[in-house]
Amino acid sequence: MLKNPTAIFIIGACVLYIVCSVLRFWYYYEISQNLIKEASGEHYEITGGHDTRSVAIVGDSTAVGVGTKSISETYHYQFLERHKNNFTFDVKNYGVSGAQVVDLAGQIAGVSPVDLMIITITGNDVTHGTSLKSIEKDLKTALLEAHKKAKQVILLTPGDLGEVRIVPLPLRLYWGTQSPRMSEVAHRVAQYTKTSHVDIYALHVTYFRDEPKKYYASDYFHPSVEGYRVWADALDDAVKIE
Repeated sequence: MLKNPTAIFIIGACVLYIVCSVLRFWYYYEISQNLIKEASGEHYEITGGHDTRSVAIVGDSTAVGVGTKSISETYHYQFLERHKNNFTFDVKNYGVSGAQVVDLAGQIAGVSPVDLMIITITGNDVTHGTSLKSIEKDLKTALLEAHKKAKQVILLTPGDLGEVRIVPLPLRLYWGTQSPRMSEVAHRVAQYTKTSHVDIYALHVTYFRDEPKKYYASDYFHPSVEGYRVWADALDDAVKIE
């Protein structure tokens, strides 16, 4: 039986930290689940220029638009709307909340031929600890298939998940280590498959970390409408719609 007051205090503090961390995580997890239920990756059209572009949105919950209250707040709508003077966009969303890289090929298989495909993925692979070797293999397969379905393919990878404050510190440290590794693998595969790659990782340093209340949704995991605007800006700076 412990008699050392210091040891008792340290053990008690550790137990309290673990309990509080679990309760805090569960609280925000429930909020996240509600946001997932509210989001609907629906078909939409942005009317503008005479030239029409068919668009497929593929990927995880960020493709669906979790964290937003309407389709117009999603990153892809914000991005495409900026180009409506030149194009009319017919958009179909194939995203699935919780999707990982291994699921991409299945989503892409259901896509009819399109002019543009935008893919957001790897976030859930970071949180689930998917091996980098598996990521590289499955992403390469998916992107090669994507190019068979779309004239232009854009890949977005998320930011630093180590900045997500709703999980205990050890897990944040692991996520923070994996995030840049995932981005490097994605970039390497994108180069191999000649896919445009927009890396959100670097943006978290100045936006999401410094102003989490503004750039994260209420679950402090998914981007808010302002967070998705940062993604749209990144797309706009790096990609030209063909």
